[in-house]
Amino acid sequence: MSIIETPAAQPAQPSLDQARRDFERDYLVRILGMTQGNVTHAARLAGRNRTEFYRLLERHSLSPGMFKPAPDSPDPFKPRSVP
Repeated sequence: MSIIETPAAQPAQPSLDQARRDFERDYLVRILGMTQGNVTHAARLAGRNRTEFYRLLERHSLSPGMFKPAPDSPDPFKPRSVP
């Protein structure tokens, strides 16, 4: 096999743009989980203003309410499930 040939069994890699989007969404999910959906606190931790943070959430179809503890949950620190 020459240097320019690639094996057929090699899995396709996501594009750089897709990898960035995936990372950004995972980051938002983690930070909102840490702050239990508190956007002010999450935006501050991310070094963004709240308006910009809300735009990021909208871009990734995320809602802060998804990360707030369920009112009837015996564990107030357990967030709701995230799709």
